[in-house]
Amino acid sequence: MSSDTKNTPIAELRQRMWSWNDPHIGTATSKTMSGLDYIRALIDGSVPPPPIVILLRMRAVSAEAGQVTFHCDPDESMYHPIGAVHGGAVCALLDSVLGSAVQSALPAVRGTRPLTSPSATFDPSSSTLAS
Repeated sequence: MSSDTKNTPIAELRQRMWSWNDPHIGTATSKTMSGLDYIRALIDGSVPPPPIVILLRMRAVSAEAGQVTFHCDPDESMYHPIGAVHGGAVCALLDSVLGSAVQSALPAVRGTRPLTSPSATFDPSSSTLAS
């Protein structure tokens, strides 16, 4: 680090504030409708969005069974040190798109669950999770 860099004042601090609804509202609602109906309810605003989509400025904009399109409007709060959107934000967007696409193909009262146990296995042919 050069001596010039050490004496450079830190730029003005920026802030971004956000608020969200109780995420359990959406979780409870998702159990009462098909996955596609739930994703469409998120799109039309009749169900509050999960906090992560607000934080990362993304939203589902269209949905068909097995296919969900998201839009993301990243801002500089998501930049990494070299000035581009951080890969973690991109990975979170991909995770939301893929999870929503799977959810959109599921019937009512059938949800997705993360693989949290090291011994859990998933059989895609039967859509079952065993641990």
